[in-house]
Amino acid sequence: MTDIDTSKLSWDEWDELQNPPPTETDFDRVVETAISRRGFLGGVLAFGSAAAAMGTLGNLMSSTSAEAQEAAVGRFPFKPVAAATDHTIHVPEGYNWKPLAKWGQPLFSNVPDLDPAKGVSVENSDKVFGENTDGMELFVVGNHQLIAVNHEYVNPETNLPHAEKGNPKTADDVKILQNMQGVTVMEVAEDKDGWKIVLDSPFNRRIHHNTPMKLSGPAAGSDLVKTAADPKGVDCLGTFNNCGAGRTPWGTYLTCEENFNGYFGTTDAAFKLPDDYKRYGIVAETRYAYEKFDARFDVAKNPNEPRRAGYVVEIDP
Repeated sequence: MTDIDTSKLSWDEWDELQNPPPTETDFDRVVETAISRRGFLGGVLAFGSAAAAMGTLGNLMSSTSAEAQEAAVGRFPFKPVAAATDHTIHVPEGYNWKPLAKWGQPLFSNVPDLDPAKGVSVENSDKVFGENTDGMELFVVGNHQLIAVNHEYVNPETNLPHAEKGNPKTADDVKILQNMQGVTVMEVAEDKDGWKIVLDSPFNRRIHHNTPMKLSGPAAGSDLVKTAADPKGVDCLGTFNNCGAGRTPWGTYLTCEENFNGYFGTTDAAFKLPDDYKRYGIVAETRYAYEKFDARFDVAKNPNEPRRAGYVVEIDP
């Protein structure tokens, strides 16, 4: 760790450095157990038939890929875009693009435009569009069009330009990182210049690491999720590393937490991590240094907090 500059690593690179994936997974062991039981031959024959069918389909797809591309040009009113690695957006001829929302863009008119050299202030960090978008959905509520969008993680050096390598130095620094993640709900509308955020819309809001949540389902009330701040195990704060997303049939937004392990650590060198933390991938040192300034993320003080993460969160836009 001391010989590697982790400040510019992607989240996945950092996580793999801290918690290298095993060469054999639980799924590997399940498969090995399953195929060693009685009925192995029948299972293999069934699997083999399916694999043969898939292999044939794959061959057909490969052999007709050129024809398929030509057919696509005829079916759609544009020429397909070629693969590119120049770090910009490419659209078909006759089309154009423009950004709808950028990192740090205000959701409210009383919030100043972002100065990248200074970053977002702690006071405004929960009133602007977050960073590193992922899953999203469009909702129509009456005459209003709303977008709910995930902000999976942040780049500390980008959000804390005043801090060396983006390493948080204060509780406010940590709060900025916490607020710039989570979910944005915003109203959008189209005018003569294209689609834009509707500033000051009553629908605009941020859901971040400190937003009050209610636990439900079999986990709610379990001893494993009870803490000193929440002895009943039903009230918690925040949503983390929001990745996948989807709309429910009843019109709410589901946002899914992953890789929550990178947010919990400890400043107590003598603390022995519980055995189940290894399964979670929790290590003593985190990338965001939450544990240094927010006791909720110090597992020596709050060992059950990590067990309250990794959930699917339902949001009513």
